[in-house]
Amino acid sequence: MSTSIATAAGASPSHDGPDRHAGGIQVIARAAAILRALSEAGRGMSYGEIAARVDLPRSTVQRIVQALLGETLVAIDADGISIGAGIARLAASSSRPDLQAALRAHLHALHRRVDETVDLSQLAGAHLRFIEQTVSTQELRVAPSRETMFPLYCTANGKAALATMPDRAIARLLGDGWYAYTPHTIATLPALLADIAAVRRTGFAYDRQEHSDGVCAIGISVVPPEGPPYAISIAVPQARFERVLPELKAALLACRADVLATLGTRVVHTAGMR
Repeated sequence: MSTSIATAAGASPSHDGPDRHAGGIQVIARAAAILRALSEAGRGMSYGEIAARVDLPRSTVQRIVQALLGETLVAIDADGISIGAGIARLAASSSRPDLQAALRAHLHALHRRVDETVDLSQLAGAHLRFIEQTVSTQELRVAPSRETMFPLYCTANGKAALATMPDRAIARLLGDGWYAYTPHTIATLPALLADIAAVRRTGFAYDRQEHSDGVCAIGISVVPPEGPPYAISIAVPQARFERVLPELKAALLACRADVLATLGTRVVHTAGMR
C-alpha cells in the first residue's frame, strides 16, 4: 500500500511516488539477500562470490556492500566480506529481555561457583553473538572479546547450539566455510557431525583447543519457545581444564536445573545430560 500527497493544479508529480518507492524496496530486498548469503556462508566472501550467489551484477553488490559497511552490518578484512558486529547489536535489541535477564542471573551464579570465565551467547546465522560475559578472577584466565563473532563448529557454545538442530540443517548452515584455527580444529562436516552426536548423547559440548591454542571450554544449550538457541559456556585455560572438568560438569548440571526451575515450560529444550 502506498500514500500520496496532493499537489497544486498543474504541478509536476512528486519524485517520491510509486516508482521510487518500488526502487527502495528492491534495494532493501537485495541487501537482505546479500546478508543472508554471508550468514549462510559462515566465512569471508569476495564481491564476485556474493554476486554469483545472489545473481546480481558485481557493481550492484559493491554499492550495497559499501552502504552496509557504513552501518557496520558487514565487515571487510583479509578473509573477505562477512557479517558485521552491527547485526549482533540489532539481534540483541530484539531478543526477549525477560528470558535473557533470567539466563544472566544463572550465568552469574555459575561464575560464583566455579570462578572461571562464563559466557552467555546466542545463535546468529553461522556464528555466535555474545550477550553476557563474566571473567574469572584467577591470575591465569580466559577473556575472549565480546565484539568478536565466533564460529560454531569449533567452539563449545557453538557446538551446543548446533546440537539442537538436525544434521541436514547443520550442513546447510555451515556450507563449505571451514577453516582450521589450530591443529586441534575439527574442520570437516563428517567429523563435526560425529562430535555433535556425542553432544546430543551427553548434553555437554567441548572445545579442546579447537579455536585457540591453550583455551578449552565446555557448554550447554537452552532453546526458548521462540527464537534461536542460547548457549552457556565455561572457558578455561588448557593447563587446568581436565583437572577441574568434573567440577565444571557438576556446576553446569546445577545451572541447567536452576534454568528449568526458573523458566519452566518456556524453555522447550535443553540437551539431556548425564
